Formats: sequence, structure tokens, C-alpha cells
Amino acid sequence: MSKKDEDKRWSSGDGAGCNPLRALGADEIRTYVVGKASRRRKEVYRDVLELQDHLLARIRPGMPIGELFAYAMQHVKSLGYESYFQGYGKSQGRYIGHGVGLELDEWPVLDGRARYRIQEGVVLAVECKFIIPDFGAVFIEDTVVVRSQGIEILSGSDRSLAEITTW
Repeated sequence: MSKKDEDKRWSSGDGAGCNPLRALGADEIRTYVVGKASRRRKEVYRDVLELQDHLLARIRPGMPIGELFAYAMQHVKSLGYESYFQGYGKSQGRYIGHGVGLELDEWPVLDGRARYRIQEGVVLAVECKFIIPDFGAVFIEDTVVVRSQGIEILSGSDRSLAEITTW
């Protein structure tokens, strides 16, 4: 965090990601907005949630992780966020999640270089975020367990964009 970020005062419409830890071994992030969300922030959140939901719907045992990542990148491009997905510039990440176990961030890493397949019973944190300069970040992350026919979401928090009333 830069000094500029530390000195920033929150204003109505500003957004933040928060990890509302509900239980040990779960990784989830939700996006919160101070006051009312702008139309643009609502649109970006709608898009990141759509991406997340499309990824979660595709996860099946035996699916190559690289294929899931490629699908994510294709969908991101169709939404027009390829420059802001998982960060921007030199800080742009090339992953869509990771395993969860004894530690919050474990193998497997869900990235385009992965040469292994998703296994039934594995617990994953699937995370999508758009980080846009001079706008901010919009996140959603869910912890899921892979079942024979798809996934079960273990994260318990509401998945909608939360507007926090200013005081």
C-alpha cells in the first residue's frame, strides 16, 4: 500500500474488497461500496459475477485446469476486461484461483500453465477480479468443493454487491 493509498479518505461510491472469514479453511472475497454504487461499479460487478458464475458452472472432475483458464481468458476478452483481469500492467496475475487445504493458498494453482486435471473432492478457491486504474477493484472469490456433477459453493456470504451506508 502506498502513502497515497494510506492517506485516501473514503467517499460515497468508493469500493473495497473484503474477506469476511466465516470459517477456518475458507477463502472468499466480496466487494463492498461506501454509500451508493455508481452505475459503472454495478456494471463491472455484474460482469465479474457473470464471469465467476460461468467458471463455476464449467468445473467438473477430470477437466484440465489449463482448459478452465483458457475459457476464463476467452470470457474476459468478450467482456472487454483483458487489460484489467487479476490486476493490470506489471502486477497483472495469470491465475483464476488455487487449492484450499491446511493452508489458504495451496496447490493446485489454477493457471494457464497447469498440466493437471481437476479431481473430485478437491477444495478450490475460485477468484475473479477486475482492477482498473483510477477506478478500483471489483472482486468475487468463492470456496468450492468439486463433486461428481459439478461444484458445491462452501462460501456462505451473500454474493451481491454490498452498499454500506455512510455515517
